[in-house]
Amino acid sequence: MDDLITRDGQMQWGGLLLGETTSYVGVQLTGWDDLPDIENGTVAMPTQHGAWPGPLLAGIRTLTWDFRILPARRQDFPLLLDQLRRVTGIRQEEQPLVIQLAGTRRLIWARITKRALPADQKYTRGEPTGSLVWEASDPRRYEVTQRVARTTLPRAERGLEWR
Repeated sequence: MDDLITRDGQMQWGGLLLGETTSYVGVQLTGWDDLPDIENGTVAMPTQHGAWPGPLLAGIRTLTWDFRILPARRQDFPLLLDQLRRVTGIRQEEQPLVIQLAGTRRLIWARITKRALPADQKYTRGEPTGSLVWEASDPRRYEVTQRVARTTLPRAERGLEWR
C-alpha cells in the first residue's frame, strides 16, 4: 500500500508513486493539514440570548494536488500520461491514498473526483501541468501500519445466586 514511498513529499495512489524524485512533480497540496468543513449542531435558544452548543462533526476531506509531469526523456511522456490516466479514472470505491510529509506517513481512503490536464503549449512540449482532486468521505488520517489486538472469550465465573 505504501511500499513505493521513500521520502517526504511523496504519495502513492493506485500503485503509482507521485511527488518528489518522480516524473510527477508536486507543486502544491491543499487540504491535507486543513480542517475539513465542520457541521455545527449548535441550536439557538428561542427565548434567550445565545445558543446551546451542539456537536461539531467533520465533513468530507477534499485534497487538491497541483503537479507537473517532467519526464526524464521526451519519449517517456506518452507512457507517463497513460499511467496517470489509468490510475486517476472514475471509480466508485474509495482507495488508499498514502502521503508522507514532515517525516509522517498517513493514509486516507478517498476517490478521484477531478483530473485536469489542460492541453496548452506545455502539454504539447511533453511537460504539462495539471491537478487532481480527491474526496475522502472519512476525513481522518490513519497510520499506515494496522495494529491488531486479540483476546479470548472470558472464563465463566461464579456469580450471584438468586433464590
